[in-house]
Amino acid sequence: MRNWYGLSLYVENLIPGLITVSLLLVIFSAAEGSGTSILLSELFGMPNLWQGFVFLAVSYTIGAFVVLLSRFPVDYVSSLWPRLFLLKHSRRALSGTRKEVNAQYSQAISLALAGPELIAIEVLKRRERGRIVRSSMVPLFLAIWIISDRELSLVFIIAVIISFLCLVVIYAYGEVAIYQAASKA
Repeated sequence: MRNWYGLSLYVENLIPGLITVSLLLVIFSAAEGSGTSILLSELFGMPNLWQGFVFLAVSYTIGAFVVLLSRFPVDYVSSLWPRLFLLKHSRRALSGTRKEVNAQYSQAISLALAGPELIAIEVLKRRERGRIVRSSMVPLFLAIWIISDRELSLVFIIAVIISFLCLVVIYAYGEVAIYQAASKA
């Protein structure tokens, strides 16, 4: 189990990085007179094997940054309201203040990870899915930027806010699914 878990950390950074780099290439290639066209011509002037290595390395690095950048706002906002609300109204409902509910949630996850292997594996799989949802924040915002014709308008700002709130609610729902799997331990 440990070998596959280590591999998933690489994939967890690589997938958001591949998507983000692809979206950034779309954004920057459309910008006239940018230095990106020179960078891209240099990159595509390399042998194919080196292009692949450079693309994967840049994607992984940007993906690690995207994962870290997405973690704080999504986790923080999720812990303030949606996760609390959903945990208090789930099948295995928790009660208490926000701090008490978050402590009970963390304790259940810790116990599950230290418990039977089947439950620990299920909790780890669900946590990975949650990380993928959380890591989609930056690519989602970039996609909205591309769709909005790269204009900072009221529509763009509203679309970002609505998509962020939807993302947080989906992430909070995923956290409740993790809790439900963990509470079986």
